[in-house]
Amino acid sequence: MSDTAPLASTDALDPDALAWLQRSHVFHGQPEAAAAFLRRARLVTAAPGDWLIEYTDPNPPFVLLKKGRAEVFTYLGGQPALLGIIGGQDHVGEEAVLAHARSPISVRALRPTAYYRLEGGDLLRLLAQYPEVARRLMLTAESHRRAREQRPPWLPAREWVLVFVYRHWWVLFWRWLMVAVVGLGLLGLLLTAATLTDFAGFGYLAGLALLATLGVGYWVWVEWRNDYYLVTTQRASSVNRIFPVHYSRHEVPISMINAAEVETGFWGRRFDFGDVIARTWAEPPLVFVTAPAPEVIGGVLNELVQRTRAEREHMEEQTIQNRLRERLGLPVEEEPEAPPEARPLARAPTGPVRRFVQKTYDLLFHARREQGGVITYYKHPIFLITRVAPPSVVVAVTWAFFFWHRFRGWTWPSPQALLTLVFLVNLVAFLAIVYQVWDWANDIYQLTDTQILDIKAIPFGPKQRKVAPLDKVVSVDFERPSFWAQVFNYGRVTIQTGPEEPLIFERVASPDQVQQDLFLRMEALRRRREEEEWLRQQERFIDWLAAYHGLVHTAQAPPAEEPSAPRLPPLAEEAPPEEPGPTWEEALGFDYDPWVTPPGIHPEDEEEGDEDLWADEA
Repeated sequence: MSDTAPLASTDALDPDALAWLQRSHVFHGQPEAAAAFLRRARLVTAAPGDWLIEYTDPNPPFVLLKKGRAEVFTYLGGQPALLGIIGGQDHVGEEAVLAHARSPISVRALRPTAYYRLEGGDLLRLLAQYPEVARRLMLTAESHRRAREQRPPWLPAREWVLVFVYRHWWVLFWRWLMVAVVGLGLLGLLLTAATLTDFAGFGYLAGLALLATLGVGYWVWVEWRNDYYLVTTQRASSVNRIFPVHYSRHEVPISMINAAEVETGFWGRRFDFGDVIARTWAEPPLVFVTAPAPEVIGGVLNELVQRTRAEREHMEEQTIQNRLRERLGLPVEEEPEAPPEARPLARAPTGPVRRFVQKTYDLLFHARREQGGVITYYKHPIFLITRVAPPSVVVAVTWAFFFWHRFRGWTWPSPQALLTLVFLVNLVAFLAIVYQVWDWANDIYQLTDTQILDIKAIPFGPKQRKVAPLDKVVSVDFERPSFWAQVFNYGRVTIQTGPEEPLIFERVASPDQVQQDLFLRMEALRRRREEEEWLRQQERFIDWLAAYHGLVHTAQAPPAEEPSAPRLPPLAEEAPPEEPGPTWEEALGFDYDPWVTPPGIHPEDEEEGDEDLWADEA
């Protein structure tokens, strides 16, 4: 830690910090609890590489990040295993504090970080005073524990889990009640029949009914745990699984959620369960059915939606600033970041046998695969089983007849001929099975970022390929047309792209999930084009700002001196002008103008009357 300072005194609190804290789902609608937290907590800054919480710390604190980024990891087999990257308004440490145990995690700053630190004892006293805050933190603490111990293999390692819950125990209770009523009723009938009759078989049947009831009850518990809801910093997911015939996962990115709503009934309000509805532009919305503490989960989702919008606005502003600095030739400031301490651990099964089992399971029960941004759908595996069943039955019958023939010691046909016949039948059946699997795998439906593809091919035959642009989709409908379609969860998805003939996904597994994927890809395409248009407008705006900056710089620069004309070599110096000499009149002694006064007569000597003389002569 590089610096520690109290945030607020007992007398005054920072109103901005108080408003920020109430935007967190932990203190939302709890202003008194938020104020009490600020009075007890310290605002701490950490440089990249500093430890916020250390593994196996006997007195771990509660940490609430204000800004920055940090990595959370634990140790498995002595190796650090990444649990997620946390940012502003994320919190850690409540799991160890509430369990009165050592810290099972380590938290290390990746960037310059500011966070609120509250000691464990102060947190316990705060939760005792405000039970609503305690209820919220207990849910997140249990979610953190499950995410650490039962993290799903499909979840990216950098995503921090905020909510990891099963369906409410009310669902398990009613299922067990139904199993108990049916099982114990059958057991009672069999025991009554055993006492009223001398047939001993009723006693054995009663024992089998009891074992069956216990087995079904255990299977109900397993299936209850197979359904769970997950909320991370990036997505909300609903996983539904009925082993081994059905598996589906519906998920929505947080950036596509508009708001979260909560619906509860009479019993839900009494036992704290209900439906959490994450509404998006796509239909239908993602629904957490019979989820525990629905108000808390809804609060987490709404907080994430607000955080995502604020982060997007901040990133847009930061992008504009960086692009403008690049255009103006200014250095771009980069925030320092420490190298990560933990790496994601490989979860792939080790050993050839486990890899073979995993691939076989994926082929038979996972008819949806996503790789490289392309989602591929196969027809439901039940149709593969029905196609390979006849040759498989033939193989089983031939081998059964072979062993029965050898057991009975028959001489016809001879063992050599029978073995040859079994070999030929098995070879033909094996080739038929390979052909059916090949033909089933060739019929696929694909969904890319911009297109929908319907590909059908026959082994050693022609191949058909239909393509429809994703932005031309008008409607997407699905249906489960029969009772068995409801049982095995397969159906038909109809994709209408205008006046053209619609694309139809026949017999696909989890048609509701296919519809959800289509809507999410349509929403992602729409958002991507909006971002591209925004980037074009941003570049145009940056061009205008750069041009304006250039004009301002030019206007503020001092005027440049005009270049002087080139100097010519100096001319030769002219001689001063000579003074004019005496005129001829002066040389002859005349001091009058001869053109006015006749020669020989001076103007002063003229007498009166001489003008007439001159006039007559003229």
